[in-house]
Amino acid sequence: MLQKEINKFILYRYWILSILLFSLLSGCMNRFEKKLVGFYEVEKYEIIDTLNKKINLPNLALGNDKNFTLTFKSKTINGKWKADDYGDFTLIEFQEGEQKSQGKIVGSEAQPEIEISIPANFYCPFLKTLVFRQKSK
Repeated sequence: MLQKEINKFILYRYWILSILLFSLLSGCMNRFEKKLVGFYEVEKYEIIDTLNKKINLPNLALGNDKNFTLTFKSKTINGKWKADDYGDFTLIEFQEGEQKSQGKIVGSEAQPEIEISIPANFYCPFLKTLVFRQKSK
């Protein structure tokens, strides 16, 4: 009887370990995040001050490891990202150190676009609107 209980305990332990291992290998990404991974370029933007003609537009890369890279001509910013679906819309959050920014996923599932809510919080202080479109996975 005791041996049967020990075997059950070992079986449950392996079952739990296999679930944890699967979660780690899948990167703990939800299905919305998996569709967003890829390289993005600026699709649309609006400048706050039209006198400012020199705008340095970034490219955005979202990795499987939930890291993002925002690349400007003169600098690169790295941080973490996550996305959550709320039924009618999907939000994405970016964090680099204490700096946080949020966006909304628009466009189609095949070619998602990320509309940054407040571009100034996303290292683009001269922009009123900023939309990235996925160019490759």
